[in-house]
Amino acid sequence: MSNLLPDFIFDSVRDISPAMLSEMGVKAVLCDLDSTLMSVKSSEIPKENARWVQSVKDEGIVFMILSNNSREERVAKACETLKVSYIHLARKPLSGGYRAAIGKLSLKPSEIAMVGDQIYTDVLGANLLGMVTILVQSLDLDLFYIRARRLLEEPAISRAKKIINRRERSSQ
Repeated sequence: MSNLLPDFIFDSVRDISPAMLSEMGVKAVLCDLDSTLMSVKSSEIPKENARWVQSVKDEGIVFMILSNNSREERVAKACETLKVSYIHLARKPLSGGYRAAIGKLSLKPSEIAMVGDQIYTDVLGANLLGMVTILVQSLDLDLFYIRARRLLEEPAISRAKKIINRRERSSQ
């Protein structure tokens, strides 16, 4: 079960402080695209999310998209807007996409944070390799299959929230 537990949980990518990432020794962020940074129903990244990506880059942290999307043109267009590199068809939680990103970044997994909206892909795959894992709320909770998936993830999310709260209380 511990491989299903994210290190941090936030409502939105915009709630993740670039300074916090830097203080933790994170040198690169891998970020899921669909339902994390942009809605599956849109072809554009919300301006406030694009500003957050820029703030991460301004902190000196490398930013890369790691997406399971098979439509490279969708991923490429989003990444061109953000001026970041990407790996599409990553097949998360399998390790190939993560390992390709690690190779491109030339960093240790512990220096990389994975940000995504799914426990069984984003969090699991990154945890198996020893990355910092950050779960955010899906941008597409109005879609039936996303709500159904979230119900399946709820036990792990509840457990992770308890662990995170205990950790925060003990560090105060």
